Amino acid sequence: MSKIRDTDRAKRVQHVFDFWTVALGLEGSWHVSYGFVDSINNHTSFAEVHQNMPYLKATIMFDRVCLDGSTEQELEAAIVHELMHIMLSPLGQLIKDEFGSGALATDFDNALETCCDGLAEKLIYLRHGKASAYYDPQLPFNSDEKK
Repeated sequence: MSKIRDTDRAKRVQHVFDFWTVALGLEGSWHVSYGFVDSINNHTSFAEVHQNMPYLKATIMFDRVCLDGSTEQELEAAIVHELMHIMLSPLGQLIKDEFGSGALATDFDNALETCCDGLAEKLIYLRHGKASAYYDPQLPFNSDEKK
């Protein structure tokens, strides 16, 4: 069991979280928070977002094991990726409302995942002038099992 406390995790996450929620304009429209869980998909996902669309509330949950073993670049990419999900969630809700949870919704979810990856990578590149390490396929949370 890790000796890292959630308060220490929060200190690590907070500055990156604050920067990107402001940079993306989410602080004025959404109430976004974060928390930590023991496992997401058996440690194959770094983070996931839970949203309450009508009330514009969202919580990003971080897998403690993945977070504790991540670099700052991986953390930033995970945060931006999940914030992209929040920003694009009205589209997902529209698809679910219109078409339910059938094949079209599944295809949309897969396409949305790709879009969030690409947008996060480009935004981080614009900020730092370099790509993040988040997309390294050798990392356990980037394996094919997550899709």
